[in-house]
Amino acid sequence: MDILDLDDDIKEEREKREEEHKPQKHSQGKKSGKGWSAASKAVLVIAVLVFLFAAWQLVSIFVGYKQGTDEYKELEQYISEEEPEPQKIEASGGIAAETEDEKPLTETISRASFDELKAINSDIVGWIEFENIDINYPVVQTGDNDYYLTHTVKNTRNSVGAIFVEYTNNPDFQDDNTFIYGHNMKNGSMFGLLKKYKDQSYYEANQFFWIYTPQGDYMYQIFSCHEAEPESETYTNGFGSKESYASYLQTIKDLSLYDTGVAVTSDDKIVSLSTCTKDKGVRFVVHAKRL
Repeated sequence: MDILDLDDDIKEEREKREEEHKPQKHSQGKKSGKGWSAASKAVLVIAVLVFLFAAWQLVSIFVGYKQGTDEYKELEQYISEEEPEPQKIEASGGIAAETEDEKPLTETISRASFDELKAINSDIVGWIEFENIDINYPVVQTGDNDYYLTHTVKNTRNSVGAIFVEYTNNPDFQDDNTFIYGHNMKNGSMFGLLKKYKDQSYYEANQFFWIYTPQGDYMYQIFSCHEAEPESETYTNGFGSKESYASYLQTIKDLSLYDTGVAVTSDDKIVSLSTCTKDKGVRFVVHAKRL
């Protein structure tokens, strides 16, 4: 064997050994790929679970809204479409008083069938209906301000709740200031439309609403709309004197987002409609006087 053949053999042997000890790049690459695939699967599973949970929440909200809306729409059958005529009341002698010096005695008949409504829920004290917009609900009152946040008029547990009167108010709407609460629902139900009164043009087209009661029906005109904190002076419903009530009325008129031009005095009885806003520490309040 000559030197050239020996060199070739040595070179070939060295290359063979180098090849045997060469790093297995493809093998390592496969292992790395398997690790990334497992991580990807974990991320995918988490993403799917989050999506399913969010979808479940949306479906639950939709179902709750639908059930609440259906329940309140069903109750509208107890509201007459026509305003009833006042009825004559017989005088003590069994004859209706119709002399020139004395006006006929009459009683106001409510548009709401309260005997039937109270058979459904004895907490029902009235019914509120706006003239032009879709606020048309029974009004309830109980011994606290918590129960009807999460229960409908039929006592069904539902996030839409009910429209209810402040528990410290009298149930006959004869207080100087009666507070009525309702949720600001995203679909515009309950008091969800009140926030639109931030726009003066909306107010001008929708100033009036009715409250029907067992004692009779009352028409109201809105005179102030503004935001307020729950612990602020706005949420006052008891006044020691005509002067303090007059001062309160001036305060809430001054707070209004715009001048409605509606005069209100301490001789007026008002209702204050309150709902929540996106800011948990702030409410939106609409004040209206009885006409």
